[in-house]
Amino acid sequence: MRLSPFISLILYCTAFAIFLSLQQYLLGTGIDPIHLNTYTYVFAALFFSIYLALNNRTVFAISSRRGLSHSIVIALLSSVLADLLVLYGLRAGSPITWSLLVCLAPLVTYLLATIYVGDIFTLPKLA
Repeated sequence: MRLSPFISLILYCTAFAIFLSLQQYLLGTGIDPIHLNTYTYVFAALFFSIYLALNNRTVFAISSRRGLSHSIVIALLSSVLADLLVLYGLRAGSPITWSLLVCLAPLVTYLLATIYVGDIFTLPKLA
Protein backbone atom coordinates (compact mmCIF):
# COMPACT_ATOMS: atom_id res chain seq x y z
CA MET A 1 0.00 0.00 0.00
CA ARG A 2 1.38 3.38 -1.04
CA LEU A 3 0.20 6.60 0.48
CA SER A 4 0.13 9.88 -1.32
CA PRO A 5 3.05 12.17 -0.45
CA PHE A 6 0.73 14.66 1.23
CA ILE A 7 -0.89 12.02 3.48
CA SER A 8 2.56 10.60 4.27
CA LEU A 9 3.81 14.07 5.21
CA ILE A 10 0.81 14.67 7.49
CA LEU A 11 1.29 11.29 9.21
CA TYR A 12 5.03 11.84 9.63
CA CYS A 13 4.61 15.35 11.09
CA THR A 14 1.86 14.16 13.44
CA ALA A 15 3.96 11.23 14.67
CA PHE A 16 6.98 13.51 15.07
CA ALA A 17 4.98 16.06 17.10
CA ILE A 18 3.57 13.29 19.33
CA PHE A 19 7.05 11.83 19.80
CA LEU A 20 8.53 15.21 20.81
CA SER A 21 5.61 15.92 23.15
CA LEU A 22 6.04 12.51 24.77
CA GLN A 23 9.77 13.12 25.16
CA GLN A 24 9.15 16.49 26.79
CA TYR A 25 6.59 14.93 29.14
CA LEU A 26 9.02 12.17 30.13
CA LEU A 27 11.77 14.73 30.69
CA GLY A 28 9.39 16.67 32.90
CA THR A 29 8.82 13.60 35.07
CA GLY A 30 12.51 13.58 35.94
CA ILE A 31 13.98 10.97 33.60
CA ASP A 32 17.56 11.74 32.63
CA PRO A 33 17.99 12.67 28.93
CA ILE A 34 20.75 10.09 28.56
CA HIS A 35 18.43 7.34 29.82
CA LEU A 36 15.60 8.50 27.59
CA ASN A 37 17.90 8.58 24.57
CA THR A 38 19.22 5.11 25.42
CA TYR A 39 15.68 3.69 25.75
CA THR A 40 14.69 5.27 22.45
CA TYR A 41 17.62 3.72 20.57
CA VAL A 42 17.29 0.33 22.27
CA PHE A 43 13.59 0.05 21.43
CA ALA A 44 14.14 1.30 17.87
CA ALA A 45 17.00 -1.16 17.33
CA LEU A 46 14.96 -4.00 18.83
CA PHE A 47 11.88 -3.39 16.68
CA PHE A 48 13.96 -2.76 13.55
CA SER A 49 15.95 -5.95 14.14
CA ILE A 50 12.78 -7.99 14.60
CA TYR A 51 11.38 -6.52 11.39
CA LEU A 52 14.57 -7.33 9.47
CA ALA A 53 14.77 -10.83 10.95
CA LEU A 54 11.26 -11.55 9.73
CA ASN A 55 11.74 -10.05 6.26
CA ASN A 56 15.41 -10.26 5.24
CA ARG A 57 17.94 -12.14 7.37
CA THR A 58 20.83 -11.52 4.99
CA VAL A 59 21.29 -7.98 6.31
CA PHE A 60 22.78 -9.39 9.51
CA ALA A 61 25.82 -10.80 7.67
CA ILE A 62 28.85 -8.62 8.49
CA SER A 63 31.21 -8.36 5.53
CA SER A 64 33.72 -5.84 6.88
CA ARG A 65 34.63 -5.17 10.50
CA ARG A 66 36.32 -1.90 9.53
CA GLY A 67 33.21 -0.69 7.72
CA LEU A 68 31.10 -1.71 10.69
CA SER A 69 33.30 0.22 13.12
CA HIS A 70 33.21 3.31 10.90
CA SER A 71 29.41 3.06 10.70
CA ILE A 72 29.12 2.83 14.48
CA VAL A 73 31.35 5.89 15.00
CA ILE A 74 29.40 7.93 12.43
CA ALA A 75 26.06 6.87 13.96
CA LEU A 76 27.18 7.81 17.46
CA LEU A 77 28.61 11.17 16.43
CA SER A 78 25.77 12.26 14.20
CA SER A 79 22.53 10.78 15.44
CA VAL A 80 23.05 10.02 19.11
CA LEU A 81 24.86 13.26 19.91
CA ALA A 82 22.26 15.30 18.03
CA ASP A 83 19.41 13.57 19.86
CA LEU A 84 21.05 14.18 23.22
CA LEU A 85 21.35 17.88 22.42
CA VAL A 86 17.69 17.98 21.38
CA LEU A 87 16.64 16.27 24.62
CA TYR A 88 18.60 18.75 26.70
CA GLY A 89 17.03 21.55 24.64
CA LEU A 90 13.52 20.21 25.27
CA ARG A 91 13.99 21.04 28.93
CA ALA A 92 14.14 24.73 28.02
CA GLY A 93 12.05 24.94 24.85
CA SER A 94 8.70 23.70 23.62
CA PRO A 95 8.06 20.78 21.25
CA ILE A 96 6.75 23.25 18.66
CA THR A 97 10.05 25.16 18.65
CA TRP A 98 12.06 21.98 18.23
CA SER A 99 9.72 20.66 15.53
CA LEU A 100 10.21 23.87 13.56
CA LEU A 101 13.98 23.72 13.98
CA VAL A 102 14.12 20.10 12.85
CA CYS A 103 11.84 20.80 9.89
CA LEU A 104 14.16 23.61 8.80
CA ALA A 105 17.06 21.14 8.52
CA PRO A 106 16.35 20.21 4.84
CA LEU A 107 16.19 23.88 3.86
CA VAL A 108 19.44 24.70 5.62
CA THR A 109 21.05 21.59 4.11
CA TYR A 110 20.01 22.69 0.61
CA LEU A 111 21.25 26.24 1.15
CA LEU A 112 24.59 24.95 2.46
CA ALA A 113 24.82 22.59 -0.53
CA THR A 114 24.53 25.56 -2.87
CA ILE A 115 27.43 27.22 -1.08
CA TYR A 116 29.81 24.32 -0.39
CA VAL A 117 28.99 21.74 -3.07
CA GLY A 118 28.16 24.17 -5.84
CA ASP A 119 24.59 23.00 -6.40
CA ILE A 120 22.63 25.39 -8.58
CA PHE A 121 19.96 27.29 -6.61
CA THR A 122 16.45 27.09 -8.05
CA LEU A 123 13.12 27.85 -6.44
CA PRO A 124 11.55 24.48 -7.35
CA LYS A 125 14.40 22.69 -5.56
CA LEU A 126 13.99 24.94 -2.54
CA ALA A 127 10.23 24.28 -2.49
